Amino acid sequence: MICWIIAGVVYGLSFVYTETLWWIMLFWPCMVWRLGISHKVTNIGGFMWALLATGIQISGMMYGVYSLTVGQSFIRVIFIMMWVALMALPGAVWFGLMGFVHDPVCKKCNLAWWGLSTWLYFLWMEYACLLVCGTWGGCSLLSPLISLSNTRFIMFLPFVGRSLYLAFWLGINAFFFFTWMVRARLLFLIGFCIIAVIGRFIGPRQENIPSWISHIGVLRSCFLLEEGPDGSLIHCAQHAQRLYDENGTIRCIIMPESSFYHPAVIERWHHLVQGTWLHNMPCGLIVGGYHLVSGGYYNTAAFIEGDCVKALYYKCHAAPFIERIPWMFRVGCIKKLFNKTQGELVIGNVTRPVWEILPDIRVVPYICSELFCAAQQLDDNQNFPILALCNTRWAPPSMKKLMVAGARLRAIEWRREILFIAQDDACWIGMHGEMKNLITELEYC
Repeated sequence: MICWIIAGVVYGLSFVYTETLWWIMLFWPCMVWRLGISHKVTNIGGFMWALLATGIQISGMMYGVYSLTVGQSFIRVIFIMMWVALMALPGAVWFGLMGFVHDPVCKKCNLAWWGLSTWLYFLWMEYACLLVCGTWGGCSLLSPLISLSNTRFIMFLPFVGRSLYLAFWLGINAFFFFTWMVRARLLFLIGFCIIAVIGRFIGPRQENIPSWISHIGVLRSCFLLEEGPDGSLIHCAQHAQRLYDENGTIRCIIMPESSFYHPAVIERWHHLVQGTWLHNMPCGLIVGGYHLVSGGYYNTAAFIEGDCVKALYYKCHAAPFIERIPWMFRVGCIKKLFNKTQGELVIGNVTRPVWEILPDIRVVPYICSELFCAAQQLDDNQNFPILALCNTRWAPPSMKKLMVAGARLRAIEWRREILFIAQDDACWIGMHGEMKNLITELEYC
């Protein structure tokens, strides 16, 4: 049992410290297969492993959901434990099935079963793990590909897809595990040398960082409900003017998701900006906020020039718990934990727009979970960069880094540039994973 606990902790930590411990995921399947082949596993053992692995893996999300709930701490902790237990159920099923097919004599058969079941478990995480949160889909923030994106073999991902790439990675693990198990040391060494040589020569080519990103400025400030629409606009104008004056090359200022919490800001923009620097600002502005339409609140991105809101985009995916309570948790004591001041968000149904933010530079807006929870690209404009507006105010440091890593994985997988804009990180990500920080204000509130 101690070995399984260690395996679960190690798996979870590779997500919490993705910048330093990503390499653990390269060999983690061999660790689990060694334990599984040597000892018959049970549902309880699998559930304990999954509780630890999943609990550590989504610890940043747990912190965020806990901070957004209200009420007695005891009830909030019980709710978080229920959520983690639901997320861990597939792990219990996985180990239970492996215990059922375990062959105490044929280790090769056990290895084959473990390899296949590991692949299916990872496919569940890729494409369906959010089912326990009331919505169909996966999440790149829970994908082992986040760690694998640090290897040179990630260049194959856009061409073979996630399923085959995971099969390729597990196949390599199975080869080394098998050759070591049957004591074929020479074959093990030859395979290792081949992988090392291939990895040496197939590294991603360096991508030229486009010059146009020097004309993008990021205003990371966030204006809460308490400031009211007038106070929010006054403070926003002061911050935007300072950012523009300090960097004369800026031609477009971008603000993250949920920069304005008060829905009246976008609705009354034309009147509120009168007399402020924003009224005749010499550059474009993109803001994330909320918009009240027919009694429904929409998570909104607005493209603005001066006192004119040129275009609005309403988010088409609601993040579980944070933006919408899953149907299975809509019971009295749990629903009361989510005291939605503005109500639950409404799903947008507008066509995803293309915005020309600079001369000849067009972007396609995505808002947070639309980037991380999409099984595939949500638009057909492959040649235009994605503008990803995200909110990281609720997240602990480990979760913020994981979100940047998730955006980088999407850029590599979709072979598409991404402008990642959040309160704590703002960067350009190239289609091969290169990253360049954008111009931001020196400090933010």
